[in-house]
Amino acid sequence: MAKVCVVCMVLCVVPICEAFNELRGPPDREGCEDEIEDCPELKEELFDLTGHCRYPAAELCMKTCGLCRRVRLARRCEVSSCHPFCVPQVDWVAFLQAAVERAKPEIDARLLSYKPVLAEFPHFLSTTEVEALSQVAWRSGFQREDDLPQEVRDVHKVDCERRSCLLDPLIQEIYQRLSDLLGIPPQNFESMEFLLYEKGQHYEPHMDDERWWEMPALSAGLRVLTVFFYLSKVHKGGETSFPNANLVVEPLAGKAVVWANVQSNIWKMDEYSLHQAVPVVAGRKIAANFWVHPFEYRAAERFCRHQEKTEKW
Repeated sequence: MAKVCVVCMVLCVVPICEAFNELRGPPDREGCEDEIEDCPELKEELFDLTGHCRYPAAELCMKTCGLCRRVRLARRCEVSSCHPFCVPQVDWVAFLQAAVERAKPEIDARLLSYKPVLAEFPHFLSTTEVEALSQVAWRSGFQREDDLPQEVRDVHKVDCERRSCLLDPLIQEIYQRLSDLLGIPPQNFESMEFLLYEKGQHYEPHMDDERWWEMPALSAGLRVLTVFFYLSKVHKGGETSFPNANLVVEPLAGKAVVWANVQSNIWKMDEYSLHQAVPVVAGRKIAANFWVHPFEYRAAERFCRHQEKTEKW
């Protein structure tokens, strides 16, 4: 029987389809296991009032949560669902305008820019939530970034990957709230990344995702959206600047901004999404971000195999 590439059926991208069919190999019949032993005993830390697993806690308890099908698909580098990106073209203005309307009247949201398409949610987090989320970040332990030279990116960061962070009720609340706002499943989000910029620290202009051929982006798609939370008011500096669009976003505690990194063709980057973290002049900037993919990212990140074969593309 001929192999079928699920993502290619959705996007009709022939080179990617060929790459997928080469990588998939024979079906993987393996099951899955929980990453921690006490999943059934976690109670409200894991299960909501309807008995469903909360996210991202579910990542620790895939078997208990009945998510083994997603694991099996991810091991074959297949996607479990294309919703809401089952069409090859996306109208990002309409997409983020819909998110703005969902946020009202509780949040005074607005579409701030068309190039890039960017929506602003000034009070997405309450003062109490800002403080609590900052404490989660500090407890998780900031480490100095060492993936890039400091003249390019100078920042302290930490990913929400520890058990204590994944099970934190506020983290779970933000995942759910953001999923509802965007209409995108939370498993399409990368883990929350906390950022700390002290005086003079910065990040030079960059795009959030260009290397689509690298796993697990091949099965999850590009980082189509960036969600950025500001957890402190910076006394001076620390703005998020979009130099190709002459746009500057002021860092105010509790604000969230969401922008599209790609064009209507979700496999092509939008040049207007080039952005930078302006150096902090006075005070400190604490922030957090999600990167959002069109297809499931978390299972793909952990279980999609054959990474070494991507080098030859």
